[in-house]
Amino acid sequence: MSPLACDPETTFEFVLDSDKHKPEDRRPTFIFRCRSVAEWGVAERKVNKVKESGTGDEALDVLCEAISGGLVGWRNMINESGRTMTVTGSEGPVGIPSGNHIPYHPENLQQICVVAELWLLYYAGLQGGLAAVEDLKKSASQSPTSTDESAADANAEPSTDSAGV
Repeated sequence: MSPLACDPETTFEFVLDSDKHKPEDRRPTFIFRCRSVAEWGVAERKVNKVKESGTGDEALDVLCEAISGGLVGWRNMINESGRTMTVTGSEGPVGIPSGNHIPYHPENLQQICVVAELWLLYYAGLQGGLAAVEDLKKSASQSPTSTDESAADANAEPSTDSAGV
């Protein structure tokens, strides 16, 4: 097994608390990959530098860049604004009418999130990596033998079989 940051197939999901009540098939979900310590260090240094001396727009750009380094997709992102939303698609700007899915593109974070949600996504990227490690530990520690058969109950009456035992 490779370290999590080396395996692009290892991902984890994050749902904002404000969306957890929605049915699973319509629940907006962000999908992250596990990032290395070095990648997190670069992102954290940039974010901290901008927190100290950057402007609002610059800070949001850096924060979105830091999130995008680990964000690999989303599902059930639907424009519920009641108006057409212009977002970035695979071939440039595209209008998404209300009620339609918003395509995944890192540049769309600022279109779909409020500032507080961006911060939640930033920290979810780090904490979710920890959750992925815990999930792997649980699956690795499961017993390879069947647990269907249990030891005999010590308090049970002794059985008598046809051999008279």
